[in-house]
Amino acid sequence: MVMLDLAKNLFSFSKAKDQKFNHQFQLLTEFVETNSMDTSVRIQVIDEKDAGKADRLGLCRPVGLSSAPTDAIFIVDAKETVMKLLHYLGEAKKNYTLVGKNNPDYLLYTMLPTIEWIENLFDLGRFSPQSVDDGERLFNLYGESLPPLFLAQTG
Repeated sequence: MVMLDLAKNLFSFSKAKDQKFNHQFQLLTEFVETNSMDTSVRIQVIDEKDAGKADRLGLCRPVGLSSAPTDAIFIVDAKETVMKLLHYLGEAKKNYTLVGKNNPDYLLYTMLPTIEWIENLFDLGRFSPQSVDDGERLFNLYGESLPPLFLAQTG
């Protein structure tokens, strides 16, 4: 009985700590959601009909698109972009525990919002079905040979 009382009192949160945790968790959730929504709004997916140049990450600045907001993020609707985003999600799933231990700020303020907006791209169908299918095939074919991510954050 004494051990049960000790365990209950030593290993459970007090009401104040529980409330503080819930408040901090709510703030973090709101931050991730706000950051993700901000990024999602800025993303413009472009396809082969748009003229422009893409960098190696699949980010692009279309030629002659002066009406776009200056903080817009252009992503190419291509199988390679889908593969890279799937790779990011896979690496995040594989490494989030280590990243959380070694660099919790990176996990909370960079990795989680990035995961959120990438998943939103897929959930909202921002890529063409052809790009998604081909990108998934590429990822399944080459995913194991893609370089690891988050090495600097995993120690």
